[in-house]
Amino acid sequence: MPYRSEPLTVMLRLMKVAGLGSVVLVALLGVAGCTSGYVPGTAVSTGASTQLPSGSSSSTPVVPRSGPTTTQALCDGAALSLEVADAEGGGTGQTAVLMTVRNPGPTACMLKGYPRLTALDASGTVLPFTIHYGGSQSVTNQQPEAVTIGPGGSAFVTFGKYRCDVGDKAQVQEVKVILPNTSAPTVLDLTALSHDFAFCGPGDPGSELAVSPVEPTAAKTRSH
Repeated sequence: MPYRSEPLTVMLRLMKVAGLGSVVLVALLGVAGCTSGYVPGTAVSTGASTQLPSGSSSSTPVVPRSGPTTTQALCDGAALSLEVADAEGGGTGQTAVLMTVRNPGPTACMLKGYPRLTALDASGTVLPFTIHYGGSQSVTNQQPEAVTIGPGGSAFVTFGKYRCDVGDKAQVQEVKVILPNTSAPTVLDLTALSHDFAFCGPGDPGSELAVSPVEPTAAKTRSH
């Protein structure tokens, strides 16, 4: 069949869109027979669209609820009681002291860290020990952990040293202990200990004192 084209009717309308101040040109094409370009049913978008950010949802976001949190109160060193005793199972050539920290109060509290120690002789003179925190045959080298001491409960610290190799030594009479979170010292008498605890003089291994962190059990203060 020969190609036959119908007259193309083009109607142009200029429409003033109220309130928008813009002119829209609408072309209505009437085509009979074989034509190309326009496919019926195809949507042509000429306006901007609003898109949500990637990962967003149009629904109301759900805010997770956080559970209740509690903070353990720090122990007041002035409210704790301290006592010392001979530590069991010291390393070869070593002597050690076990210090028990008791909580006589009605509420639990927390300690974490190392106590500070100062050794004194019978005249009150400070003995110049070199202090090591952890890492010896007497005490653990584990890092400090938070220890909760319940009402009537206890925590523990071990401090130890090598025995003196020379005769020139100064006996330790007292130890001043400053617990973590505390500024005032507690004075402990070491004269009741059954073994010799003395400063051995400069250069002697017995002039060094190793101290454990506060631990929940006596066994955890010791080197294994």
